[in-house]
Amino acid sequence: MKSYLPQKGGTLSSLYGMLQYHLGWSDQNFKLLDKKTTGKRLRSTICLAACEDLGGKFHNALPAAAAIDDIEDRSFERRHKPSLWHIWGDALAINAGDALFSIAHLALLDLYNCDISLQNLNKIYYLFDKTCLTLCEGQHIDIAAEKNKDLLYNEYFEMIEKKTATLIATSASIGSLIAKEDENIAQSFYNFGLSLGIAFQIQDDILGIWGDPKITGKSTSDLYSGKLTLPSLILLDKIDIKDKHRLLNLFRNHPIYEKNVNWILNLLENNNIAKLTNIEVEKYYLKALEHLESTKTSSNQTYYLESIIEWLFSRQS
Repeated sequence: MKSYLPQKGGTLSSLYGMLQYHLGWSDQNFKLLDKKTTGKRLRSTICLAACEDLGGKFHNALPAAAAIDDIEDRSFERRHKPSLWHIWGDALAINAGDALFSIAHLALLDLYNCDISLQNLNKIYYLFDKTCLTLCEGQHIDIAAEKNKDLLYNEYFEMIEKKTATLIATSASIGSLIAKEDENIAQSFYNFGLSLGIAFQIQDDILGIWGDPKITGKSTSDLYSGKLTLPSLILLDKIDIKDKHRLLNLFRNHPIYEKNVNWILNLLENNNIAKLTNIEVEKYYLKALEHLESTKTSSNQTYYLESIIEWLFSRQS
């Protein structure tokens, strides 16, 4: 990714410094860090792994991995450090996001220098841009739900499919298209990524309530910020009308203070919500494995992607 960030002097040095900060390469004074805080690199890793598992050359997938890889959710922290918007304000943070979006497209263009057919290149570019639009749709659903707190169970799954799972699905599918000209395998890898992405987001919801902030890197529990996630939506279906009205009122008038957070945590525990939510995680991880199995042949193995599933299933952040 570094090769796609130009070195600029003067005023523009701060723009690219912000990008380096966001990517975890430097501190907020733009001093390069010895220890990088770059997150999981999940989507780019899946892209490379999909290419390798199908017998492709991983270096051919590097431009796509670079392209794939906090303003809108208003989190003050990201990966244990202040968010970009919190330091430099919305306008500069949004502009930095636009710059990263453009750099991603420039990185993707390097696929023309790899041994990939024009037909597959066109599929990759179409899928990438279609995914960007889908992400915007998912983010719109999420922001709208934050405002009116009327997110329904079915809308939740539509939101996480569009906002989180689609990008993971695209990462896997693009990796397969770089390795092979097989539309059926590309679709199976897409379906794999979609199921994996849904499981990943539900697991994030669990960590957002019961995870350790020192490990997850999130500044506060989702309950304090009044964020409606799957555990809370499952809970709403289990409790009586009186508790349901109180719970919805709390979410509509966040932040939620400790006394009420403790009341919600007791409701979650008494209704076995952590176990019920984990069942959903397991269901989608198993679906992801099933889609991988459907692609296996003597020449197609999925060792790398299976190891990613195993690691994600046991993660704590």
